[in-house]
Amino acid sequence: ATGIHEIALRSGTGAMIYKDSVFIREETKALAKEFNIDPLGLLSSGVFIFTAQPEEAEKALYLLKNKRIDTSIIGEITDKNEEVLIKSKEGTAKLPVFTADEIIKALKEKSE
Repeated sequence: ATGIHEIALRSGTGAMIYKDSVFIREETKALAKEFNIDPLGLLSSGVFIFTAQPEEAEKALYLLKNKRIDTSIIGEITDKNEEVLIKSKEGTAKLPVFTADEIIKALKEKSE
Protein backbone atom coordinates (compact mmCIF):
# COMPACT_ATOMS: atom_id res chain seq x y z
CA ALA A 1 0.00 0.00 0.00
CA THR A 2 2.78 2.42 0.85
CA GLY A 3 4.44 2.02 -2.55
CA ILE A 4 1.15 2.72 -4.32
CA HIS A 5 0.53 5.82 -2.21
CA GLU A 6 4.05 7.04 -3.02
CA ILE A 7 3.51 6.59 -6.77
CA ALA A 8 0.20 8.48 -6.65
CA LEU A 9 1.62 11.28 -4.51
CA ARG A 10 4.72 11.80 -6.63
CA SER A 11 2.84 11.63 -9.93
CA GLY A 12 -0.09 13.78 -8.78
CA THR A 13 -2.64 11.11 -9.63
CA GLY A 14 -5.00 8.73 -7.94
CA ALA A 15 -5.22 4.96 -8.27
CA MET A 16 -7.80 2.20 -8.24
CA ILE A 17 -6.38 -1.05 -6.90
CA TYR A 18 -8.18 -4.36 -7.39
CA LYS A 19 -7.65 -6.29 -4.17
CA ASP A 20 -8.21 -9.71 -5.73
CA SER A 21 -5.42 -8.99 -8.24
CA VAL A 22 -2.79 -8.25 -5.61
CA PHE A 23 -0.52 -11.30 -5.36
CA ILE A 24 0.02 -12.33 -1.76
CA ARG A 25 1.85 -15.58 -0.99
CA GLU A 26 -0.07 -18.20 0.96
CA GLU A 27 2.53 -18.08 3.76
CA THR A 28 1.99 -14.34 4.09
CA LYS A 29 -1.79 -14.77 4.18
CA ALA A 30 -1.47 -17.39 6.92
CA LEU A 31 0.84 -15.23 9.04
CA ALA A 32 -1.32 -12.13 8.54
CA LYS A 33 -4.36 -14.08 9.69
CA GLU A 34 -2.54 -15.57 12.68
CA PHE A 35 -1.29 -12.18 13.87
CA ASN A 36 -4.38 -10.20 12.80
CA ILE A 37 -2.47 -7.85 10.52
CA ASP A 38 -3.13 -6.49 7.05
CA PRO A 39 -0.72 -7.94 4.49
CA LEU A 40 -0.99 -4.71 2.47
CA GLY A 41 0.78 -2.96 5.35
CA LEU A 42 3.78 -5.27 5.47
CA LEU A 43 7.19 -4.21 4.25
CA SER A 44 7.43 -5.79 0.81
CA SER A 45 11.13 -6.09 0.09
CA GLY A 46 11.66 -7.38 -3.40
CA VAL A 47 8.30 -6.18 -4.70
CA PHE A 48 8.52 -4.21 -7.92
CA ILE A 49 5.61 -1.85 -8.59
CA PHE A 50 5.53 0.13 -11.80
CA THR A 51 3.09 1.98 -13.97
CA ALA A 52 2.73 1.66 -17.72
CA GLN A 53 0.23 2.14 -20.49
CA PRO A 54 -2.13 -0.88 -20.63
CA GLU A 55 -0.53 -2.44 -23.72
CA GLU A 56 2.97 -2.10 -22.24
CA ALA A 57 1.77 -3.53 -18.93
CA GLU A 58 0.38 -6.58 -20.76
CA LYS A 59 3.73 -7.09 -22.54
CA ALA A 60 5.61 -6.84 -19.24
CA LEU A 61 3.18 -9.27 -17.60
CA TYR A 62 3.74 -11.79 -20.40
CA LEU A 63 7.54 -11.49 -20.25
CA LEU A 64 7.70 -11.76 -16.45
CA LYS A 65 5.36 -14.75 -16.33
CA ASN A 66 7.51 -16.49 -18.96
CA LYS A 67 10.41 -16.09 -16.53
CA ARG A 68 8.23 -17.67 -13.81
CA ILE A 69 8.09 -14.42 -11.86
CA ASP A 70 4.87 -13.97 -9.90
CA THR A 71 3.20 -10.92 -11.36
CA SER A 72 -0.16 -9.31 -11.94
CA ILE A 73 -1.76 -6.08 -13.00
CA ILE A 74 -3.23 -4.80 -9.76
CA GLY A 75 -5.03 -1.66 -10.82
CA GLU A 76 -4.92 1.52 -12.79
CA ILE A 77 -3.87 5.12 -12.46
CA THR A 78 -6.81 7.52 -12.22
CA ASP A 79 -7.24 11.24 -12.77
CA LYS A 80 -5.19 13.82 -10.91
CA ASN A 81 -6.32 14.64 -7.37
CA GLU A 82 -8.42 11.50 -7.03
CA GLU A 83 -8.06 9.31 -4.02
CA VAL A 84 -6.15 6.07 -3.88
CA LEU A 85 -8.86 3.43 -3.65
CA ILE A 86 -9.06 -0.32 -3.30
CA LYS A 87 -11.91 -2.32 -4.75
CA SER A 88 -12.95 -5.71 -3.41
CA LYS A 89 -16.03 -7.92 -3.35
CA GLU A 90 -17.20 -5.95 -0.32
CA GLY A 91 -17.04 -2.61 -2.17
CA THR A 92 -14.64 0.27 -2.69
CA ALA A 93 -12.75 2.06 0.08
CA LYS A 94 -9.70 4.25 0.55
CA LEU A 95 -6.46 2.26 0.39
CA PRO A 96 -5.17 2.29 3.97
CA VAL A 97 -2.14 4.36 4.87
CA PHE A 98 0.26 2.53 7.14
CA THR A 99 2.56 4.65 9.30
CA ALA A 100 4.62 1.60 10.31
CA ASP A 101 5.13 -1.91 9.06
CA GLU A 102 2.29 -4.14 10.25
CA ILE A 103 4.82 -6.62 11.66
CA ILE A 104 5.63 -4.00 14.33
CA LYS A 105 1.98 -4.12 15.39
CA ALA A 106 2.15 -7.90 15.69
CA LEU A 107 5.38 -7.81 17.69
CA LYS A 108 4.00 -5.18 20.09
CA GLU A 109 0.86 -7.19 20.75
CA LYS A 110 2.88 -10.38 21.29
CA SER A 111 5.12 -8.68 23.86
CA GLU A 112 2.19 -7.29 25.85
